[in-house]
Amino acid sequence: MSFDKPGEQGAPLAPLDPTMFEPPEMRAALAAHDIATVYRALTERGISQHQIARRTGQSQSEVCEILRGRKVGMYAVLVRICQGLGIPREYIGASYGPHGAYAGGVAIASPPEGVDEDMERRTVVRACSLAVFGTPLLRFGERLAQLGLPPEQPLPTGLTRSHVHTVQAATDWLRGMARQFGGMADEFGDAVRRYTQWLAVPGDDAVKAALGSALSELHTEAGWCGYDSGVAAMGYFTRAVKLADGAGDGFGIANAAWHAGATMVHSGHPDDALKCFQVGQVQLGGPLPGKPTLTAQRTPDDPRVPMVTGRLDISSAAAYALLDEATQARNCLAQAQQTWQPSNVFERADKDLNAA
Repeated sequence: MSFDKPGEQGAPLAPLDPTMFEPPEMRAALAAHDIATVYRALTERGISQHQIARRTGQSQSEVCEILRGRKVGMYAVLVRICQGLGIPREYIGASYGPHGAYAGGVAIASPPEGVDEDMERRTVVRACSLAVFGTPLLRFGERLAQLGLPPEQPLPTGLTRSHVHTVQAATDWLRGMARQFGGMADEFGDAVRRYTQWLAVPGDDAVKAALGSALSELHTEAGWCGYDSGVAAMGYFTRAVKLADGAGDGFGIANAAWHAGATMVHSGHPDDALKCFQVGQVQLGGPLPGKPTLTAQRTPDDPRVPMVTGRLDISSAAAYALLDEATQARNCLAQAQQTWQPSNVFERADKDLNAA
């Protein structure tokens, strides 16, 4: 039996029964991104291919191809399918609801009781400001005590560069998996808890500073992975700024400030976002209005600086646009164009020209 009715192809569709996505076999298929099994189960419940296509924004031929076994790997398509069918995004690991992507729950940082998203957002802005204008933040040992991260495994007896490389490799791998498949909040949370404990291990100052920088990047990526989880994301960004500041890593501060500000733009708080972006510009060597003597803590030949500077300019333009500041937005876009462009931009342009 089909739920489609003649003459109603353009009529709004009633929401699907959410309980049909709860059986263990359906949850397993969603967690594995096995959309063919999901669609097959829907058709067995009387939902036609045509109706699936209407709900998900796909063509009926695409739905047919998926039913025949075509894999769906693009994050944006998976999210659109969830939205169209009324499936909680956490079921595919693309968001972080109260139960996480799996039955075991989610392992992201939880804020203290009574702390709401607005308070956490202000805390990020304050941490960014302190990194530029305030006194040095707490030493690593004191910072660890405030992070509230429980011990989970025996600690090494001493820090070496290999521990720094381990954190960097874990961050790179998790970032790649998150960008390819979405989700990964559980894994990021586990990594944050595991590796932040190493700050309490004895080691020389240079290694501890390098570890602080690596952990700052890990926290930044954890927050970015969970940007739509609200409070948890802001908590990660706050810790990322503080860890980078303790390590004397201006780039790390700027990177965390940009990611935090970008989430604030997305959630409709452009004023707070601009404060973060301005701090990021200062850390990378750009002037802040009224503070022209501030300089970056990183060398100007750092190859990462132009890209993040461009991102700060572009995101600042988006924030100004939300505030109806068209002139400021255009200025930021012009500055971004002068600051950074992809390394292969001319090569890609030549290919486009030849193809035309």
